[in-house]
Amino acid sequence: MVLAQQLALVTAYQEITLVLFTSLAPACALSCVIVALPLVCAQHSYEFRARVGRLFAFPLAGATLGLVFSATHLGNPSNALYVLLGVGRSPLSNEVLCAAVFLGCAATFWMACFIRREHLFGISRLLLMRLWYGALLISVVAFIASVALAYHVPTIITWYNAWAPASIVVHALFLGPFFAGVLLALSAAIHGEFSTSGTPVQKRDRAASDNVSCEQKLQCVSITSPDVHMLIGMARVCLVVSVIGCIADGIVSAGYGWYALSMRNAVVSAYEKVPYYFIVYVLAIFSFLIALGLFAFCFKRLRQHAFLQYRTPCIVMIAASMCAFSGVFALRFLFYVLHMTVGIST
Repeated sequence: MVLAQQLALVTAYQEITLVLFTSLAPACALSCVIVALPLVCAQHSYEFRARVGRLFAFPLAGATLGLVFSATHLGNPSNALYVLLGVGRSPLSNEVLCAAVFLGCAATFWMACFIRREHLFGISRLLLMRLWYGALLISVVAFIASVALAYHVPTIITWYNAWAPASIVVHALFLGPFFAGVLLALSAAIHGEFSTSGTPVQKRDRAASDNVSCEQKLQCVSITSPDVHMLIGMARVCLVVSVIGCIADGIVSAGYGWYALSMRNAVVSAYEKVPYYFIVYVLAIFSFLIALGLFAFCFKRLRQHAFLQYRTPCIVMIAASMCAFSGVFALRFLFYVLHMTVGIST
């Protein structure tokens, strides 16, 4: 049993780049769609579009990083060109193609956020962005589906079931809105406006005066801008969706563990390889709950007032994001530890 566990851990460590890819890329792709949504809901100023564009860069960079991790699994990244020859018949080829299409749509949409002109080629910029957002949404759905189906392999008995692709989807459903909600909430906190009487400059100067205590400074700040209200509303929705994703993730991960651990091949059983599955599962769910609790706490404070000194909530939300990601990473690592072929190999 000890030898089986060691071999399983070695196999998972060898696939660590794919663990990072499946943990990060689908979630960041879904986060891109959520962060970009305010730009296509209504007409906004260039300043607001540029602000959201800067937010959009974070999940885009995360998805790109995940795809770079997956490219290292090919041995030579140039092998990706040969992978494309199997599009339509190979799940891996379909995954690479969908990833390339998603990155193309996401990168061009991101660049469009910084266009100042209101009309391009005689068409409203907002209409063009809505059309391009539709293409981005379709590419993200196709990308997440292709990643999920790439692990539906008949020769790997612990992966050839409905739980395996569903686990990738629910991981993205939890982590993607969580990342997006954190970004939107932090942007709203940083760009909140003063609500006391006077011009915006007078409000800021009054709150920054040395004669006003720190507590009074916080009390005189609230969210008044419609744009910031939109960011707060979307962050609230993201938090709710993340809670739903957490519940779905807990159910699917438990179901997958219950199903996979009952299997065996000619050499070893899955339980002998991962007897600690549900211990790690409980720790991962606990990290999810900690992350949601920290996010909810900061969001409650944001609803009361914007932060004049936003470093503390920024650090707390970054810590919450790390907790959420670590939980997903642990569950994805267990998925690769449970790799077991139908033949005599472990």
